[in-house]
Amino acid sequence: MITVKIKSFFAVSLPDDLRSQFIKDHFLTVEVAPGTTIEGLLKKLPWLGLAESFQSMVIAYINGQRETVNYVLQPGDVVDLHVPTAGG
Repeated sequence: MITVKIKSFFAVSLPDDLRSQFIKDHFLTVEVAPGTTIEGLLKKLPWLGLAESFQSMVIAYINGQRETVNYVLQPGDVVDLHVPTAGG
């Protein structure tokens, strides 16, 4: 297993125990199997609240660099996920 940090503002929809960790640390520490992609991370963490149909629209930053959902996570990566929104 490898450890990555999730630092995303929409993580406020977390279950109570994870929300308190996010509020305290400003990120979540998550373990994933080696070879896991961002897309795989999204599927592993349904509590992020992203329906599968929205997962292709996620904008992912890994360690401050924009990456695709096919990016393979590395130990210690800091994951920042964003979903585009529109107003009207």
